[in-house]
Order: sequence, then structure tokens, then C-alpha cells
Amino acid sequence: MLGTARLIGDFSCVCSPTYNISVTAMTVEGKELAAEFAAVVDSGTSFTYLNDPAYTELATSFDSQVREKRANLSASIPFQYCYQLARGQTELFVPEVSLTTRGGAVFPVTRPFVLIAGETSDGQMVAVGYCLAVLQNDIAIDIIGRTRILIHTATVFSSANSSIVPLLIADYFITDEMHAENFMTGLKVVFDRERSVLGWHQFDCEFIDHHSP
Repeated sequence: MLGTARLIGDFSCVCSPTYNISVTAMTVEGKELAAEFAAVVDSGTSFTYLNDPAYTELATSFDSQVREKRANLSASIPFQYCYQLARGQTELFVPEVSLTTRGGAVFPVTRPFVLIAGETSDGQMVAVGYCLAVLQNDIAIDIIGRTRILIHTATVFSSANSSIVPLLIADYFITDEMHAENFMTGLKVVFDRERSVLGWHQFDCEFIDHHSP
């Protein structure tokens, strides 16, 4: 098990359980950010939502580390921090992001972004940019969720022990209603409600057999 976090909050209601963890710090490319908050971990929530100051701390630190130019890729994209890829670009440097929970466990965010693709005049799909897949919340709650976007997107795969992500566009396009889990990508997350513990370890979900025996 890579890490565990003690759950906090009220779990007496079976009809609507919530899984809350205390985050004591965030790290972007080795730089620790002063941010402390309690967050709901919910694989059923479409995006990851953070309030200030955590949102601004994470977003501005991520922005300072990326190599691409910030751009407004589309009015339909809800994210504030998006970046344009150069034509023919085949790899992407992604700043390493992690959350530290109370007790010192580190939650690695292996996919803090979503890759945005567009269609050319001849009908081909090409990568045009990417966005930090975190939204600023307008209510007093922080949620660690996954990404669900109803726009053209493409999946990417990162090499082990590397922040350089190859953009395998030709073979891995998924268009419309792609569920690209970002803050939980590359992790097997276990919700242990009986012991009030949330656990996770690195896991390659591509090799899961989804067929019933």
C-alpha cells in the first residue's frame, strides 16, 4: 500500500456516506505549498474542486512550471489554466503534483491535466493543448474527484519515473464523453468505511479484466 489517510466526518448515514481526508500540504515539482484543507474524496464527482487559497496556490505554481504558453482554447472548456501545444509536438513536460495528508501519507496526482484535441479541416484529430484539470469552487467545500468532459479529448500515457509524457495521438483517440480520471489515475483507491481509512497504491488499470467469469 502506497499510502493511507484517516477519514474524518460523520459516517452514520448509510444512505449518503462521504469520505473526507485532511490535506496538510501540496507539492508541485518539489516545491511545497502552504495549504491546509479538508477534502471529500469522491470518484463520482466530475471534477476536482478547490477553494482559495489552495486553488490559487496550486494553479499558479503549476503555471510557473509548464513550458507551453497559456491560451484560451475554447469557450466551452471550464478550466482557467490551459496551454497551447505546438503543431507536431509529440511530448509534454508535466509538473509532478502530490497531496500530503495528516499523518504524512503522500497522495501522488499522476494526471493533474486533461489533453484537449480538435478536428482539422480534413477531418483528422490532433492535440491542440491541455488544461490543469482543477476548478475553483464557489462553495465552501473541496472535492478530489475525477474528470468527465463532454468535448473532444485524447488520452496520454506517461513513462515510469518520468515527467515527460509522450502524446500518443494516432492510436489513443477517444472522442465525446470521455471519462479521463485525473486525480485518481494510476492509483487503486480503496474506501474502507468500516475502519474509516482511505488507502491507495500505484496500479495499472489497463490490465484489469472487466469481464465476468
